[in-house]
Formats: sequence, C-alpha cells, structure tokens
Amino acid sequence: VVRITVSGNGQENPYELMPFVGVKWPTSVAYTPTINIYNPYNRELRIKEMYASGGNLNLVPPFDEAHTWRVAPYETKPIMRINLYSERSYNHLSYVTVKLEEPDHPDIKLPIDVDLVSTAGVFPMPTSINFGKFSRNSPPKVVSIYLLSTYNCTAKLFSISITDSILHQNGISIKLLRDGLHQSHRGMFQKVADVTIDPSQLPELVDNGHNKHVGNVSVKFSNPKVPSLNIPFTAHVYSGSLKLTGFEEGFYSGEILPRLYKKQMKFSNLYDVPLAIKHIDLEPFKDDFIIEDLKVPFVINSKETVEFATFSLKKQGEKFAKDFTLNVQTNLTLNLDYAISVYNGDVDVFVNSKELNVLNFELLGYNQTRYKIVKLYNKNPVKVQLLYYFTNVPFCDGYYTHLWRDKHQKLIKHKKEDAIQHQLVELGPKDYIEINVTITTPNMAHNVSGFFVIETNYDFVQLPLTFRTLEGQLLTPHLDYKEVFPGKTNVFTLMITNTFNESFPLQDIHLETSSMINLIKDDGPILLKPLASSEVGKIEFNPERDSQYSYLMTDDSKKQKEFFKGHRLNVDQVDYELKLYKHLRGKWNNLQKAGKHKLTINGSVKSSFADNSPITINVDLTWPSFIKRYTLFPVTHVKDTSTSTVTLVNPSTFPVHIEVFFINHYPHSRALVDILGLRHEAVNLDTTFSLRDTSSDFIDRFINGNEVSRNVKYIVLEPQETKTMTVQFSPQFVGPHKNILVVRNNLTLFESLLFTTMAAKGDLVFEKRSQLLLNIHENLLSECHHAEEGSIEKGFFNTNRSFTLRNVGDITSKIKDIQINGVSCSSFGVTITNCEPFDLAPNQAHVMKFNFVPNFHFSYVEYKLTILPSSGDPLEIPLITKVPAHMLNICADKIQRPIWEVSLRVLLLSLTFCGMIVVFCQSYIFFSQPIVITTQPSLKPIMIHKPNIEVPKIPQISPKKKKPEKATAPVKTSVEAPTKTKKKKVPTATLR
Repeated sequence: VVRITVSGNGQENPYELMPFVGVKWPTSVAYTPTINIYNPYNRELRIKEMYASGGNLNLVPPFDEAHTWRVAPYETKPIMRINLYSERSYNHLSYVTVKLEEPDHPDIKLPIDVDLVSTAGVFPMPTSINFGKFSRNSPPKVVSIYLLSTYNCTAKLFSISITDSILHQNGISIKLLRDGLHQSHRGMFQKVADVTIDPSQLPELVDNGHNKHVGNVSVKFSNPKVPSLNIPFTAHVYSGSLKLTGFEEGFYSGEILPRLYKKQMKFSNLYDVPLAIKHIDLEPFKDDFIIEDLKVPFVINSKETVEFATFSLKKQGEKFAKDFTLNVQTNLTLNLDYAISVYNGDVDVFVNSKELNVLNFELLGYNQTRYKIVKLYNKNPVKVQLLYYFTNVPFCDGYYTHLWRDKHQKLIKHKKEDAIQHQLVELGPKDYIEINVTITTPNMAHNVSGFFVIETNYDFVQLPLTFRTLEGQLLTPHLDYKEVFPGKTNVFTLMITNTFNESFPLQDIHLETSSMINLIKDDGPILLKPLASSEVGKIEFNPERDSQYSYLMTDDSKKQKEFFKGHRLNVDQVDYELKLYKHLRGKWNNLQKAGKHKLTINGSVKSSFADNSPITINVDLTWPSFIKRYTLFPVTHVKDTSTSTVTLVNPSTFPVHIEVFFINHYPHSRALVDILGLRHEAVNLDTTFSLRDTSSDFIDRFINGNEVSRNVKYIVLEPQETKTMTVQFSPQFVGPHKNILVVRNNLTLFESLLFTTMAAKGDLVFEKRSQLLLNIHENLLSECHHAEEGSIEKGFFNTNRSFTLRNVGDITSKIKDIQINGVSCSSFGVTITNCEPFDLAPNQAHVMKFNFVPNFHFSYVEYKLTILPSSGDPLEIPLITKVPAHMLNICADKIQRPIWEVSLRVLLLSLTFCGMIVVFCQSYIFFSQPIVITTQPSLKPIMIHKPNIEVPKIPQISPKKKKPEKATAPVKTSVEAPTKTKKKKVPTATLR
C-alpha cells in the first residue's frame, strides 16, 4: 500500500455550482440532474466549453444552445443536464469541466460521485433542493418531491417533515399528495409532496448581509425495514427594497406648473447585495408619455441610486387624470408594481352630500337663517392648498368647520366666531374639508342671486348662490327613526307648518327612492292653512322590504316559526338554526362595517310659494334586544338563595315565540357559545342558577323526549308586551359563579345574558378563644363567711364578662338568635345582656356581654352556646361556669330562700309520712292472706292456716302409698289420679 499525501487550498465557489457527490441511485434508471450556475458579476457571463470525463456520463443541453452559454448579471440559470445510465452496479466517479470566456480564469471542476446499486430502495428526485435567491416580498415558491421505489411491496409513507422546527412553523410548509408508493408503480417516479417556501414568513438569520436557510426534508415510512430519507435544501432570502423615486407627486397635466410635465425616474437599491434590473414593462405608457434615456437591463449596487429613464407627458397643458402601473422584474425573482398617477388638480364639490354645482336656498321667510355644507374632496395624489373662499352676497357668510383626513379622521374643527376665512389650509390625498355656507334673510321680500367662490393652487370653483324671501316660512319636519329593524314597522305622521299669512296648496312631496319607505297620502289636493300645521300624509318605514337589510327572521321563515309553536328542543333543528344565526349575524356585521346601518333619506315639499322645502329622515338600524332590563345578583351566602329579575319585551310589531334557558340546556351548547362569541365567558359554568320560581305566564318546555324541564321556559309575547321572570341563584361553594341565559326566539334566533356573581360565606369566631369561661373567684364570696344564714339576697354574687365575636368571612352575617342549651338569651343563671339580633359585616367585631349568677349547686357546669345566623351554619362553642367547690355549702346556706320554701317542705314531709303509713298497711294485708300450694292444674289447693309453717316438699307420685310426715297442725291434701299418659308431669307449688 502506497500512501500519498495530498494538500490543497479551497476557495469559495462564486458560481454556486453544486457537486453531485454522495448520491445513491438505482441501476437501469437514468440519473438526470441539472447543472445551475450563478453569475456573480455585473456583466454578462459566457461559457466557452463543457465536457465530462466519465464513460457512461453524457451532457445534454436543457434549452436552446444559443441562449444556454450566456448568463445575465446576478442571474441563476440552468446550463446543462447530466445523463448517467447503467445496468450494472458500481461506484461512478467522474467530473464535469466548465470553461468560461474569462481571461486567465481557471477551469471549474464539478465532481460526480454516484453509487449505482441494484438493491431495493427508495430514491428521491431531486436529491437536493435549491430554492434560489429571494427577496422578502417575493411570492411563495413551490418545489415538488418525487420518489422512486424498487421494492416488491407497497411502501407506506409515515410522514414528510422539515427537520428544523423553526422553519417548519415559519415559512416552509409541506403538502402531502399521496400516502405511499404503490407496488404497481415500481420503478417509476411518483409525486408525493409539494414543498412551499414563503420568504416573508422566514425568520431573520442574518449571515453576511443575507439570510441563508439550510435544512433537510425528512421522509419516513411506516415499514421499519424501509430506511428514512433526508433531502437537503438551501434558500437565500434578502431583506431590503427597490425604491422608485422621481414620481412621488405624479405628473400634473394642467397649465399652471409646466415643471411637472417631465421627470427623471430613478431606482434606489436598499438591499445589501447588487440588484439586476432585467425588464421594465413600458407598454401602458406609450400613448401618454415620451420615454427617453432608457437603460434596461442594468445593475444597481447596494445602497446606490441609478437614473434609468426620463418620462414626459405628450399632452402638455391638456388636463386629464389617469393611473398607470410600472412593472419591474429583477434577478431576485421580484415582480414589482409601482403606481404612477397623472392628475389635473381638480377637487370634487359636494353640496349637502350631493355632487352639485349650485347653492339654491329656495324660498325663505324674513330673518330666517339657513345653511348648506359644501365639501371639497381632494382626489389628487398630491396636497392641494385651499387659498381662499368668498361670496358676493351680502347676506351670506362662510367658514370651514371640519377637515377630514382620508375620509374618516377628523383633524380640524372650527366655530363660526373663531374661524379664519383666509387661513391657508392644505388638503392631503383623499382629504376633504367642510365649509359651512350660511345665509340670513333680510326683513323684506327679495330675490337674491350671486356666487360663492373657492380657489386652490390648482383649481377655481364658482358656485351660483340663489334664494328668495317672503314674510313667513314653510317648516318641514326632521324625522329620526331610532331602533329600527326588520319586523318592526314605524309609522310617522308628516306635519308641515305654514307661517305665511295666506294659504296655498301643496303640490308634491318627493322622497328619495327607497323600497323601505312608503309615503301614504291622499290623492286629492292638500291645502296648507295659514299660520297652522297641516297633516299631509304618513311615512311608513320597514327595512324588511329591502333584501340587503333583511338581517333578521321574518314570517317567511316558516320552518322556524312552526318549530317555535310548541315543538320540543331536538338535535335535528340545531345545525339548521346555528347556521341561520351565523348567516344573519354576519349580514348585520357587514352592514355595520360598511356604515349602512345609519341611513339619511332626503326629500322635499313642493308648493306654489315654497319650492323644494327639505325633508330629512335619519334612520338608525339596530339589532333588537328582548332583554329590557335585569337586576344584578347580590353577593350570596353559600347554601342560601338570591334572585334576579329579568324583564323581557317584544320590540317588534308581531307576536314572538320565546324560549328562555341556561346555555347548558341547549343540545349543542359549545357550538352556540362559539357563535355567540362567548368562548371566554363560558369557562367554568355551573348549575347553581335556575328558573324554578318564574311566574305562571311562562310554560315549562319539553327536552329529551317527553321529560319536562322547569329550567326551560316558553312564552308568546305580543307586540310591545312586557313580562318579568325570576332567576334563582343557590350557591353551594365559595367563589365566583357565572352562567349564560339564552333567549331563543323567532326574530333574532338567539340573545344571551351573562350572569356573573359571587358566593361567599360568613365565618364567625370568638377572638382567640375556643371556649368561654365565666368564673366566680373566691374573693368575691368573702361575705359568705360573715353573713348570717339566709341574710344574703339572691343575685348578690354575680360576675360580668365580655367576649368579642368577629366575622372573618366575606359576606355580612345576620345574627337572628343566640341560645344557651337551646334557650334564647338566658338559661341556668347565665344571661346575655345584649341579646338583640344584629348584623355583622365582614371583618367587623361585636362585643357580647354575659352575666352569671351562681346558684351554688354545682362547682363546674358546661353549657353549649349557639350563634344562629339567618344564613349558613350556626356557631357552637362551650360556655363554662366555675364556682370554688369549698364555698358551695357555705354560701348556699347564706342565700335567702323563697317564702314558699318552708310551706313546701312541710307539705313534702306530710306527704312522705302518709305514704309510709299506706305502705305498712298494704304489707300487713299481704302477709295475713293464706298460702295456696298447687301440684297439678286440676288438683285442689291445700289450705294452710298457719302462715309461719314451712312449705313441705311434694314427693314424687309412685304406686306405693307413703304416709305423710307429721306436722304441728293437721294438713288436708287432695290429690287426683293422673291422666292415662306415659309422660310424667312434675307437680308445681304456689304460695299465697
């Protein structure tokens, strides 16, 4: 073995040519990767020659050969495709030589190291992924992954993922297209996934001025015998922008500022790398612009600004407005669009929100003030200066009131007294200003005509101004429709007041065309009486007539209407009504976002004197509510009950079917919570709320088949009818409680009310005491040693003690009673002097006063003191009384006895003596009676006359007769013959 030491110096490859090494490839399948080259210069790169050194390796041009050998500056381009094919397994080693048309440039050697195998496996194409170079604002790019299997079985895919979890979550995603490689497609490439890279979502990993993201696409199979694949990938993402300057103010097409006809267009490269401008689409500009000094393609170095063309208008002095788009393509796969505008400086003029060019105040009375709002809207891409405005009418005045930025942000507001008419005001693009033009009519009949002039730095606007006056005026109404919604018909009487001194006929009433408004008036002529108000008709407003405003259920929803007529809650209806509610609510939200929920409808009244007197109708559409008002739950004691009243009202003009229940009684409560937008509030809902004590107007509904639930109530509310229901809260534990009350109806479908309350517990303790002690000290009983018997009044000896009761809970405890061994306030000589009911707020203390009068019967007595609150558990604590034991007899004799005590003693002694005499008499009678002895139940008794003789033992009966024993007195004995039975009977004796 000969070992040769090889050394060399490596240089960075500026052309980003990727070597094909470490590749494993199956035999009998062509290996055809593409060779891509990057031009790092700001000039065109030309390839002179390419050739391969291997035997089975061929080079195939991918495109037209004439364009293959030229690479634009900073462009990545495919220049050749490798074709390697073999039917035998071996390790193929070769290289591809690339020669450039660069002076003194060395040849580029691209190594090829491919291991051709005949064993079964799975092979990817491409073997590596190069996403290329991107800008952060480039669109996403998709690369497909193909796999070829040579196994004789189906290879099930387990997963395809990015090994770098940061990239997988930010910017690179994989879409799986099939679940495996089927056996029937053996030896064929199959598309299994699309890998998408989104440059705008990739994380910032700055490396030499750009982000180079590398990683692997991991392919895993369900069969452990099939090895996993790792496909490396590379992506270069650059941060920055290409800024187009020179056109910010656009091109002015008027005659005032000729310097704006011609502009030099420049690009500024804000990237950290050079940028090649490959193509600029100028086709849209050819008809209106003259383009000179165009330089395309060209290269802009980093942080450099380059002028690439000069644009000038062909129609100089001819006012027109037009928007153009300049499309630019660069080497960073950018396709940028730049907006270029041609403007004429004109502003749009609106009078009372209408695009009019006249200020006509029509007929007015004497000394009457009227105003109109003139709006100037800047539609140009540049600022417009409001130089001045004035009028030649002596009775007219003007001042600007509001300046709005971009149609919605109010910047300036002026009042008449502090407005400066000639102050310079600038209107930015899409800004508009409101000018209040006010006239005060003279005290005489007059026809007035003039003009109101507004001048900007680009435009001159002149509005004709006219009006005429008579003594009197025609007062037209200003109608406001509040809380309007589909299903509620609003009718207003239209009254017109004529303050002129003569009557005249009403010719016409005109309203803006709207399907929601219906004007009801008589066909005949209407005479407006002088100095009086006259009814000229009725205006009926119903948004249900316009389909875009039908965001609620109506009588056309028959399915829901029938369902609410008494059917049970069932799961079959849930999906339908949830989708319907989501649709209706979305329609209402879209109206709000577009500002269409507030409408202004203008009209006019035409008569022979006053022409076009204005009528204004303001409509405020709302989403109706059935919950008019409700009371909040107080902080409630645990195991107690509090109530809240909920008032329901039908705001519509037709009967509404209503079901009221808590959300946990709905079949799909989670879906309802999501649709109502109450996901955050619907956490930890409990069942301590109920509807059980609601009035009889509400009917219990059926749920779950035929089961009646008292917590689901049903009622039909007539138009404008109001009903009140009661909600109960019965907490079982301390802490916050909440639940969602749902009002289900056939107008809005659902309405919710979130009940949130707190449950607390009043905790009563005696401060620093586990028992209460009432002790009589010996020094208090010293009088017993000197006093005579019965000389001390009862109650002379007593002691007073105070104990502090404190509420350490979170709620006020209402003490209703205090008991000693079940007796209120006083028992066995212990008295609570302040025993009235009282309230004890949280952390508040109450001093309880005790008085103890001993009776000298016992030295130590333990009682049970019970504090009974109106809510919650009672407090029980031992109450102990102590008296010195050796003082009991001494003091007991010295205490005065009651007057009746002597009489009671005599009575008791007398009763006792009488009782003893009765006992002696009964005893004598008992012992004087004879004793009866019985041997058999049928035998006659033996009479013994002397009670002092001993009862003889009765011998067992036998066939032989024995002589009776001798006794002090004769005894008669009677014995009957025994019955004929084999069983012997044992005689018994009875002594009486």
